[in-house]
Amino acid sequence: MEDKEEILWKHGFNVHVNHDLKEVYISMPIYGEEDALPETYELEDFEQWLDEKELREARAIALERRVLDGVPLDIAYQEEVIERCWKKHSNEIDERVEEWDKTETVIRNVQGHEVRLYTSISEVESYITYYVEMEMPLELYEKLSADEIMDLFQEMLEEMDYPDLGLPEFI
Repeated sequence: MEDKEEILWKHGFNVHVNHDLKEVYISMPIYGEEDALPETYELEDFEQWLDEKELREARAIALERRVLDGVPLDIAYQEEVIERCWKKHSNEIDERVEEWDKTETVIRNVQGHEVRLYTSISEVESYITYYVEMEMPLELYEKLSADEIMDLFQEMLEEMDYPDLGLPEFI
């Protein structure tokens, strides 16, 4: 069984065997993106993300904070611009996650066993990975070769209508 897992791993698949549930989960990353704002950006880079109205609002709030709270104008403005960029970035990610989650599951009957292909998401250390994951009974996994599993995954993936998230694909 380790040889099969190694072959799948070499072809970009992650394999997780749950012996308690007698299920095998085979996943492949499709997209990935940072959940954080770029640390190397300067204020001018962040300003590019905002339109004129948003920049005017940021200046107005910065001026208000200067008058009411005594926060230096340049610091208040920078904080407001970055906060607005963060909200915009978060909303865009939330929309992509929601779109990914809405993808229909593909179900196949293979040798009398139900095999499911669906989308999943993993977030680790501010990095989001969008996966397509196949779930099959351990009994079927043991019967199929690595090539048969990869072919089945590919066939089911072609049936799946996962959304284009506007990110570069891994595959």
